[in-house]
Amino acid sequence: MPPKRAEAANGPQAPRKTAECTDNTPNTPAASHGVHAELLEYADPAETGWCIHCFRVAVRDWDDDEWVRPLKINCIRDAASECCQRCCHAHDKCELLYEGIRGHGFELHALLEWVLEFWINEESGFGQTDDASLVHDIEIVHAAAVAVRDLCAGLDRLIKSHGTAHNLVDERGGSAADEVKASYAQYCSSRRAFLHVPPPLGPRSDGTPHPKRIQFEHCAREHLRLDIHSDFGLPWYMSVLSFKETIEELILDKFDHNDANIVAWYTTVLATFPLTISPL
Repeated sequence: MPPKRAEAANGPQAPRKTAECTDNTPNTPAASHGVHAELLEYADPAETGWCIHCFRVAVRDWDDDEWVRPLKINCIRDAASECCQRCCHAHDKCELLYEGIRGHGFELHALLEWVLEFWINEESGFGQTDDASLVHDIEIVHAAAVAVRDLCAGLDRLIKSHGTAHNLVDERGGSAADEVKASYAQYCSSRRAFLHVPPPLGPRSDGTPHPKRIQFEHCAREHLRLDIHSDFGLPWYMSVLSFKETIEELILDKFDHNDANIVAWYTTVLATFPLTISPL
């Protein structure tokens, strides 16, 4: 019965230190894929510090065959060139989410944590495995996956519109690139001056960390975001509201409202939507 385990409490973590550059190929996840020894070796890919390219690849490859597992953005950084593993090998431009909208990336992760329980399995983990089936009906899981996919599409539209507005899209090196970067840095600096950074998020009253969805929401408020009433900010928040309404309707339409445990679970889900959105 959902949920089978306590919510994961370890929030956004900094990557582990880099492996030293050696001639010997290390026995690591990256090395097992033929990655150069210089690559930054994470125990797991970066949870939030992903590049735009890896985000798009992850969403593209997360098709209906993969919907039995929650969306995961695999982005492993490169120590030498500051490119991630994928961009390094593909010789692609590797860009982190633009600073001016980085807070919206944390909003996405807060929302993904909010719906993660849809993928709980019989072993109290997440995602279908060879040894554990999903707790919820596959129809419900697929409906949640479609909602996540649409939410990610909303963030991608925001990335494209923000990048275009600041001439960051398809920009290549040279003096023009330096001018664009300087102009954008000034834009972000001026906006940071008006950013109301929340106080640090301390432990809960019982001494345990806050759930990840709360930690990510707090991170979102520490970083730059667009105003809800701005031309580019409004469509993103409309995507967020659509996502919220879709999940609420899914719960109300598809779950057994006569099962007390189910009702207690989804009541908690409905009451813990992580973002506060002002009226449109």
